[in-house]
Amino acid sequence: MEAVAFEIVADILGDSDFHNFKYLYLRLVCKRFRIILEPLQFKDITIYFKKQNIFSMPEKLSSLAAGNSPYARWATKLKLRPWYSNKDFEKYDGPDLKQELARQTLWLVRALQAMPSLQSIQYSINSRIPRNAHAEILTTLSRYPDLKELCLDFAEDTPMHCSLLPTISNLRSLEIRFPRFQREVINAVNLMIAQSPAIQQLKITQTRSVDHIDLSAILEESTRNKALFKPSLEELRISSSKVKLTPSCVPFLLSLRRLTLDRGTEALSPFWRSLIHHGVQIQALQVHRMTPPILEYLLSCPRLCELKFHWPKLRAREGLDFAENVSRQFFDDVLPLLSPTLQVLRAIGDGPYEHGPWCACKSNFQWISKAQGLRELEINYHFPLRRRDISLNMVSLDSLLSAMSDNLLQLETLILKPVWVFSPELPSGFDPEHLGTFGSTIPKAVVQSSRPPGFRLKFLSGRQFTAVGTGEGKYRFVEAPTPHSG
Repeated sequence: MEAVAFEIVADILGDSDFHNFKYLYLRLVCKRFRIILEPLQFKDITIYFKKQNIFSMPEKLSSLAAGNSPYARWATKLKLRPWYSNKDFEKYDGPDLKQELARQTLWLVRALQAMPSLQSIQYSINSRIPRNAHAEILTTLSRYPDLKELCLDFAEDTPMHCSLLPTISNLRSLEIRFPRFQREVINAVNLMIAQSPAIQQLKITQTRSVDHIDLSAILEESTRNKALFKPSLEELRISSSKVKLTPSCVPFLLSLRRLTLDRGTEALSPFWRSLIHHGVQIQALQVHRMTPPILEYLLSCPRLCELKFHWPKLRAREGLDFAENVSRQFFDDVLPLLSPTLQVLRAIGDGPYEHGPWCACKSNFQWISKAQGLRELEINYHFPLRRRDISLNMVSLDSLLSAMSDNLLQLETLILKPVWVFSPELPSGFDPEHLGTFGSTIPKAVVQSSRPPGFRLKFLSGRQFTAVGTGEGKYRFVEAPTPHSG
């Protein structure tokens, strides 16, 4: 197309009269390209109401409703956010605006009905949406025959039509976001999950609840009929939620392969023991804080591929002895078992002074280097602060990078988080001088390796380093330009 003059291309695309033999063959080629490219170009659509476009939406929605837009033919993924919810929008409120919103509600429902091929929908609901519109939209969603992925994002003051949620069925992926658990919401989601017996992915996010809720309360309807129930869930992700995991929810998780438990989730020891008892073999695990019950469970997962976690807090009530025991059990018992299959390992502390017993010992790095299938690695690296904790038995950066290059042949990304020993005399929080010193130390490290390092080295805020040869099997890491730096 670049070889054809713009005027000719415009003539081809603008003229639908194929009785005119001018540029006939090129027209046929363009028509074929359109058939191929349109399903790709118009498969994702976002309908986002905001004050900048509030009065231009009817024309766009009516085009969708009439089937004139290519999105009506090809859209399979929708992000829907009706009506701007910021309080600043209140000054635009009034009879005319309310009438306009009511009119757009009608057009929105018609536009949704005109896209019958939707398979994935993200629906963000806020208090500005009228009750009848919310009900009509949920009813429309329940009628999509191919809908497999659904994300419902509820605002706290949204008027709920919970009774309509269970009409949406046969989902493969469900994500629910709400500020706090309410009994009517829990019951509706419970029934909704039960209407999707082949569900494979479940994500739950809520941010303001005070009391923990047992996950089994959301799943009990699905497992009520034990004769017909067949576990299908492969991924469970709980983020920023006060959800409690107990043995009673394990029957729903027998086919689980990926588990993510973020801050706030309470996974009790009996839960992990129940996973062991039922032989649940997770292949990817992410937990906010490593604990002995989780370590015990990991000893039953020899096929684990991904592991991400934070070490125990050094200043927590358990104290340093607890952290040392967790570290020793991980490196001495768990990591050797996982080494043959582990591909992603991210094990870090929280603060810059959370040096802990996991990053100062040379044997720890030796165990890591035996996980030869690693593709991604993120670890704490002990780097002394202004030489005041230099006495700690640390691993030099030269030795570390050389060992990684020689042993981890599959490694693609190495992320180092510099930390130092905590003491009352040293500053808390990130120290710019310390971080700057560490960043300038990276290019000075001499890597001696039998092969060029095949991994990128990352260090905070997107800074990346790549290896360059200096001759005789020696390499240095130089900072790579960031994409926006040109």
